[in-house]
Amino acid sequence: MTRQVRQVLVEGRLEVPAVRKILSGYGVGIKPENITVAAARSVFWRKAVKFNNAAKNIGNQAAIFIGLADQENPANCSPGLIKLHIGRISPNFLLRISEKMLENWLLGDADSFSDFFKVPLDVVRRESPCAMEAATHPKTVIVNLVRRSTDRKIREGMTPEPGGKGLVGKEYTHWMTEYIERSWNPQAAAGNNESLRRALATFQKSLV
Repeated sequence: MTRQVRQVLVEGRLEVPAVRKILSGYGVGIKPENITVAAARSVFWRKAVKFNNAAKNIGNQAAIFIGLADQENPANCSPGLIKLHIGRISPNFLLRISEKMLENWLLGDADSFSDFFKVPLDVVRRESPCAMEAATHPKTVIVNLVRRSTDRKIREGMTPEPGGKGLVGKEYTHWMTEYIERSWNPQAAAGNNESLRRALATFQKSLV
């Protein structure tokens, strides 16, 4: 029997389509009003404490809460982050941390990324793993790959304007959301990303 997802907490807007896509793979849907977007790291962890307390109090193994955030700093291991901010976590609160950021999970499916963003597959496979490992901010890896896109609309929307201070273009979230919803395959991506593989294993065990 599939367990009911009571509430979902995510750190940023891009995690919303990602968690929806992951949950849909287990036949689980979630209403917009049951998703909370923290929009800031500090806010996420404050709300995560409340989610954890709510998960402890329901006393109902048929219902669970889900949380998804970025690790960002590789020095912050996932168990350490959870222990620091929450302490003992409820078994009814599935809190997963993407290493380093959600973009690492999204780029794991190289075939779909190449096809959607019109970037040569050999470029994605050759450049993305090492670049992601070395990058301070994984968004820059995505942007640099998309600079090689043959689709002008995507290329101009995803990359920052010349001389601009931003890491990404104005349509970055739009195009990444489209990619997630239309092309990204979490199972395929998990074959190239250990933290996503562990997350899917947790969801499989807890939801099905």
